[in-house]
Order: sequence, then structure tokens, then C-alpha cells
Amino acid sequence: MHDPFDQLVQIFKLFPGIGIRQAKRFVYFLLQQDQNFINRMTQALQGTRENIHLCQESFQFFTDQDPAAILSPIVRDTTRTKTQLMIVVKDLDLENIERTNAYQGQYFVLGNLVPMIATDVEKFVRINELEALIIQRAQNNDLQEIIFSTPTNPEGEHTRAYVLGRIQTLIDQFNLQTTTLGRGLSTGTELEYIDPDTFRNALSGRN
Repeated sequence: MHDPFDQLVQIFKLFPGIGIRQAKRFVYFLLQQDQNFINRMTQALQGTRENIHLCQESFQFFTDQDPAAILSPIVRDTTRTKTQLMIVVKDLDLENIERTNAYQGQYFVLGNLVPMIATDVEKFVRINELEALIIQRAQNNDLQEIIFSTPTNPEGEHTRAYVLGRIQTLIDQFNLQTTTLGRGLSTGTELEYIDPDTFRNALSGRN
């Protein structure tokens, strides 16, 4: 029989950036809480699974009480332009960009960075889904520009180069423009932590 404490530690270790010591701190914290806290946490987890959906176009997680909802509010928003598609790595990047109110186009969430050494890249990023979305949008004459918003670090640059190589044929076929956020972003910058002014400068200076 598995030790419940160790089982919970192993679950917390699956969280990004969490090691064994931090995972144990989380478990000890939970052990110090009363039953009301545990109940609230359980209800919140259940509510998250029931009301959060994955957009079938942008692959952004979004909250909607309609169990049949398949498109995020951003995709459904008719006031936003469909001519621009910004490629981001994760939902936190998208959320932070939205807080700047500087971008009014559409998004695509890759889901991860492409490892420097990987043969099964489709396992890490949604490259096939991105290709399908580009074809769909371009054939409807909606899409004009693809904006790369990957981190300005080696893995981010590697990811941008890989994605660009995969979609180059579609770019040529549909005569699409591709741009990358400008030098307002310093080397090593994570979009998750970027401030509004820096992002506006990077967006306006894309090339």
C-alpha cells in the first residue's frame, strides 16, 4: 500500500518548477489546514475541471459554464481583428499580453517550447494544429500577419525557428507576413513577466 503522504508529494512534483523539498512543504501546509480549507480546495479543483475548456482554435484555456463551449471569448469577439495571429508559448504569456491592452488580434498557444534536442517535436508543441488553423484562416482571407512572441532566449529562438520552418510553405502559398516582437524585449525576457510599456514598444517595433 502506497503512503498517502508520498503520493501527494509525487503529485506536487509534477507541477512546473517544483522540486521534492517544495512539494513536501505543500503537503505539510495542507496537513495543517482544517477540513473546511480542504473542502474548499476540493470544490475549486472540481469546478475548474467542469467549467474550464480548451479553445478548439487558439488552444487557450477559458472559463465558461456552458459545457458545450468550444471557442474562447477572444476568438468569439467580433471586434478583434482576425488579420493578425500571435504565436505564444503558454497561457500565462497570453494573459499578460492581454493585460497590456496593446494587442487586439488573435492568438495561438503552442503549449510548450521545442527542446534543443528532440525528434518527436509534435509531442511538445501543437504544430499540426497551428498549420491547420493557418490554412483555415488564410483560405477565408482573414489572416495577413503571423507574429512570433516566443521568449528571447536560446530555447525561444529555437522554437521560433522550428515553427517558422514548418509553416514556411504556407506563408509562401498564402503570401503571409511574419514578424517578431521588436527589441523592446531584452535578451532572456519571459513574456509572462513583461510590463505593459515594454510590450507596447516590442509590439510596435516588431519586424
